[in-house]
Amino acid sequence: MKLTEIISDSFKYPGSNPEHLNTNRKRWLIFGLLMFTTLVVIPGIFVAGYALRVTRKTIQGDSKLPEYDEWAGMVLDGLKVIVTTIVYYFIPTILVILGAGQFYLMAYVYGVLNLTLINWLPLIIGVLLFIPVIMFYMMALSNMAYHNRLGAAFNMGEIIQRIETIGYGRFILWWVATMIVSAIFASAGSLIEMGSSIVGFFVVPILINSFITLFQARSMGLIYSEGIDADNTQVNDTSIVNE
Repeated sequence: MKLTEIISDSFKYPGSNPEHLNTNRKRWLIFGLLMFTTLVVIPGIFVAGYALRVTRKTIQGDSKLPEYDEWAGMVLDGLKVIVTTIVYYFIPTILVILGAGQFYLMAYVYGVLNLTLINWLPLIIGVLLFIPVIMFYMMALSNMAYHNRLGAAFNMGEIIQRIETIGYGRFILWWVATMIVSAIFASAGSLIEMGSSIVGFFVVPILINSFITLFQARSMGLIYSEGIDADNTQVNDTSIVNE
């Protein structure tokens, strides 16, 4: 698939896929309601688990939003996502806290904006480190979804191999495009909240945030599938040559 096709497919996936229009819209709404309740821990685990299921089903070639069944498995998937998130984001998050934690604490508690409280070196390193971490994190989730094992999220050799098969340039362009679309919708959500806090309280998690999550999960599955398809093609070509 072309990158534009991946983004377009992922964009249409939650609510305008003509193949499963009504089904996907209903399941998107249910997912949005789950996201609305993510202030409670358990629904948040379901959200993470369902997003991983979307990626898994996409890799398997399914264009329909997954059913809401096998809840125990969804919880387990959600816990896997949470563990993976903590491990991947731990170091850059700590660096950012070391760099700007004191500044934000003073600003939040006392309303004092003192730039001398910022430790720039760990802050800059932490911020820059977030970029490759997010890239690898998204492929790690896809690899975990594909193998259905937590350990697959930390199999760096295979993750790098998938990225190399896709192509570093193509992978980076895909990531940038996915992040731009996500940022546009996140900004729209912020504007809605600024315009009306009451409307934003309901609309943003139920429609905007849920869309971004499903869009990213679908996009991750599609780009990861390219790495699998290319590997399978190479294996088949090798087999033909050997014969």
